[in-house]
Amino acid sequence: HVKPQQIISSLLFLSSNDKVLYYECCTSSTSLQDFAILDEDWFKEVASCVFSQHCKRQITNRRLSSLSQSSSMDESSPMLQSMEIARKTEQYKDSNSSAPYHVDHISQLWDVLSNCAAINAKDSDTMWHREAFIRTAVEKAYPTTQLDYEEQSKAIFSYLRCLLVHHGVFVPVSINASENDGASPSTAFLLPSLFHEIPSNVWSYKTRDAWKTTLSHSWLFHDVVLPPSHLMPRIMATVLKDVANYVSSEDAMLEVAYFNCWKSAFFLELDLITLQATTGQRTRSRVKLFAHLDTADSNRCVASDTMTDSMYRLAVSAKGNIGFGGRKVWEGGYDLVLRSVEGVVNDYMSQHGQDCGEVEREIVCPNCLALHHHNVAATVNRHDVLAKRNDGVRTIRCRRGCPLDSAMLCGIAGRGADETLLPLSSLVSHENSVRPSKLAKDLMGGVVLIGLWDGDEKKIISAGTGFIADRKQGLVITASHVLMEMKSGHKEFGRDYFGLKNGKAVIGVIPRSSDGSRSSKAVFRYFAEIIAKDVEHMDAYVLRITSRMKEDVGGQGEGCGDQPETSLVKGEGLTQLKMNQKFAIEELVRILGYNQGGEGLFEKGGYIYRALDVMRGYVSSEFVNDIRVNMVGEEGLGSDGQMASTSLRREPVLVGIFNPTKETVVLCPTIPGHNGGPCVNLNGEVIGILIRADQEESERCHLAPASELEVLMEKARDV
Repeated sequence: HVKPQQIISSLLFLSSNDKVLYYECCTSSTSLQDFAILDEDWFKEVASCVFSQHCKRQITNRRLSSLSQSSSMDESSPMLQSMEIARKTEQYKDSNSSAPYHVDHISQLWDVLSNCAAINAKDSDTMWHREAFIRTAVEKAYPTTQLDYEEQSKAIFSYLRCLLVHHGVFVPVSINASENDGASPSTAFLLPSLFHEIPSNVWSYKTRDAWKTTLSHSWLFHDVVLPPSHLMPRIMATVLKDVANYVSSEDAMLEVAYFNCWKSAFFLELDLITLQATTGQRTRSRVKLFAHLDTADSNRCVASDTMTDSMYRLAVSAKGNIGFGGRKVWEGGYDLVLRSVEGVVNDYMSQHGQDCGEVEREIVCPNCLALHHHNVAATVNRHDVLAKRNDGVRTIRCRRGCPLDSAMLCGIAGRGADETLLPLSSLVSHENSVRPSKLAKDLMGGVVLIGLWDGDEKKIISAGTGFIADRKQGLVITASHVLMEMKSGHKEFGRDYFGLKNGKAVIGVIPRSSDGSRSSKAVFRYFAEIIAKDVEHMDAYVLRITSRMKEDVGGQGEGCGDQPETSLVKGEGLTQLKMNQKFAIEELVRILGYNQGGEGLFEKGGYIYRALDVMRGYVSSEFVNDIRVNMVGEEGLGSDGQMASTSLRREPVLVGIFNPTKETVVLCPTIPGHNGGPCVNLNGEVIGILIRADQEESERCHLAPASELEVLMEKARDV
């Protein structure tokens, strides 16, 4: 008598040599029912049906024909569902609803997979039904049954799908049914063998906008013996399942905007829906995610300079709004995706740990990603960051010395449930700060109040701040949007004085009294004209003072238009502020400006504030909008990790679109009216002018740096 265990051992041996198929059931112990004894060539033909061009055309034709038969449409048709979800989503976006639109689970799944190589159970049934050799096998399996062919094939086709899933030919993606519709889960099958190679231009770690950042978490696999070939399809399926299930829930504030996948990577775009507390209006914040598995010799691989040939890196990156510690990035799906990936990696290691050594979870420095090539970006150990965060350490540094916010690096996992992400500027101790060598009272003569005079309305309709950059030529620098339209795509974009027929610039200065001291308020004294600007690349322009009013004008400037203009005299007494192109991260700075917030000009019924105030902060980062090719060029990387000159290119900027070349980011409280005001260091030197505050975090401010202003000044001096 042969013992059952001997038979099982023999079958395991045969399965290892591909003579029979071992199908692992959910039972705790191996039994004879775990094995399928099939003709090897027959099963290969079954699997190859999925990848034939003939069968793919059959699927497409079936879906298209279902659309043409409006009276008998199959509601589970993926093509129909994809079109229906698009129609409903557009209807929803045009409505005034304050809640996100949630589609049913089947439509959501097929809308997400519209760009991927994927099929459903009906697709596979359609393919197999049309194959004569499969029909013959099914009929032989039921020689005496009265059931028709459709009923006979159900069990066999279901079993074949299970075998294909087990061997990685099919990768299932299941979405749970909603609690209310009572439907069964929807399942699609990814087809990894049909995935294409990843395009070279699908992702960049750089960002065009200074208010955005790129976060990147990675799993570094050490001492890999066998390439983790089935890991990425499993990750894609799990991420799709978790995201689609979350989006389908009633309280979800996420929407899937786009998904695509390749052999070793996937790209996902999610929209975070937020409701404004005051107006109830909904706003969208898009988060772009990219995950890929690469070796050290890949140009796509992040932080590859520290890897060896036996290592693989799985990087999951997200690009979105940097405000409040990147909260919208984390809440916009990044935390959800990272938890999905972590679960798959842990499960993979428990099953295939013998094929590689340890796995190390690392976080890539976002500052390195912004300033250097991603191949040489520094990394920090995630466990160490969490430990320091738990010890109350807010700021850490990468090996390049970049200061990093531990809360932003770790996101939701890095803070307690009741903890809020305070702006970093709140950590600056104003009482203990170094005393500036030049105080604000020494600089106020060079900081001017700029108004837009409307000759038809006979009043100043907007106000901002600027500074005197050349006292001999009477040149003043301020932010462009103080006197012109800077909204990208606006029909009046770049037009001086917002297109006003009788608009002109008026300049206010803080006068000296008879004893030489400065007054507390500015008075309008000069008229000026715009002589230099670069609206596509810089929110700044240069004014030249052209004439002086016969009398200084106070109040709301309502008398400016009635003042006779007189010629400028030599020695007008203008005070010039010096510019300095050099600055350091974490350098203490001050922003000077004329506050128009509160009850100021920008509030209904407000009036022009002519008193100068000062806000303090520090330099946070530098933004350079060079669109860099994420592949090493002929000259490769420089010694500092910067891209070589042959690897740089700048994409052309469309007319009417504001796309800044450089910006400096400072953390400093600001108020409306400060725009155009100088940001000065402790020596009173201008390192840039304020052009805007972050749309999410008002204390994160953006400057047009002195290096760009100097270029504009050279242009102005030639006029």
